[in-house]
Parts: sequence; structure tokens; C-alpha cells
Amino acid sequence: MKIPLSGLLALALAPTAVCVAAPDDKIEPPAQYSLQMGDKTLALTLGKEVETEGVAGQTRLKLSRQPLREFNKSGVRLRYPVDYTFEADLTTPNVAVWTMSGASSSVMLQRFPLAPAATLRKTMTDGLVEEYGRKNVTVVPTTLLVNGRKIAGDQLKVVLANQRLVQEVFTFSTAKNSFVLVIQDTPDKNAATAEFKRLKTLVSESLRF
Repeated sequence: MKIPLSGLLALALAPTAVCVAAPDDKIEPPAQYSLQMGDKTLALTLGKEVETEGVAGQTRLKLSRQPLREFNKSGVRLRYPVDYTFEADLTTPNVAVWTMSGASSSVMLQRFPLAPAATLRKTMTDGLVEEYGRKNVTVVPTTLLVNGRKIAGDQLKVVLANQRLVQEVFTFSTAKNSFVLVIQDTPDKNAATAEFKRLKTLVSESLRF
């Protein structure tokens, strides 16, 4: 489900607010591979050359795809499963929205001009509650442990037409931009899916900014 930008657009489109898109903002992070040649292993990226010493005689080769991709844009790095889909939306001026989606979970990162993190989170959470209907949403505090410190967030539990949706909203800033991070789950019942648990752990362990 795409996150509505709602009131955040007022911040992004302010006269003094400017975010310059980078050439690679729309490019999907590449899958990584490893080539095992006997007792030697080479890290490979599709389409990029590597140099290695020649192999004399007969040897065994094994090509393997690594299980994770690394998102690395605008000073933010995080890892996510290699088979997740990737979407970049740069249609709104001064805003970039990246979405990486699996079968039941997804992680969304939105880039905005610099703004107070608490303001961004409140604006995003309030906009989501309004979008879904206040009677359909329960909001509770949550946290994300990143590099030894806890980032405060809001967890939204949504029930619409007997369908459940859980979104955890976090905000942070770099020297140049502010970001909204949303980790989403579509549980069958009240319990979080195993895919969501793995994704949140992976984001917690790999997110750097």
C-alpha cells in the first residue's frame, strides 16, 4: 500500500526547501554474487569486471547469489532481501519515495528537506490515521534499535474490511535531509508475520545514516 504524503507536502514544497535528486535515485540496488573457484572466492556484481589470477588446470566453479541487497542513497544505508521488488517514486518535487516489497512485508523510505524529526513523525502518523479513518486505527508507541540507540516511532494497527495492516513509522535526519521510514506488515491475524519479523531485524541491524 502506498503511503499518502498528506501534510508532509507542505514541508517539502516550502519555498526554502530543496532536495536535489541524484542520478542513481531511480536505480535498483544491484544483486551481489560470489564465484567460488576451488578454494578461492570472488565477490561479483552483474555487469562489472573483476581481475583475478588465472586458474591452471581443471577446477570447480560455483556461482551463488547473495541473499541481501544494500540500499545506499542520500547518505542512508540498509539491507533488504534480494527477492524483494524495488520501486522509486520521484514525481513529487523535493520528495523521493523508495519502496522495497516482499510477499507480506515492505520497507518504505521517504526523503524530504530538513525538518524536525518529531514534526515529521506526527505529520505522517496523523495523515495516515486520517487516510484510514480514526475509528479503524489504533496507534501505540514503538522503537527501532539502530546502532546501539533506540529511535522512537508510532505503530499503527489498521483494520479495514476485515483486512489487517500494521505500519511502524520512524523518522531521522542526516546533515542534508530528513527521512520517514515505514516498515509494514499484512498479518493474517493479530500476530506479526515471520517475514515482517525478519525484515525489521534486518533493518535494525543494517540501517546507518
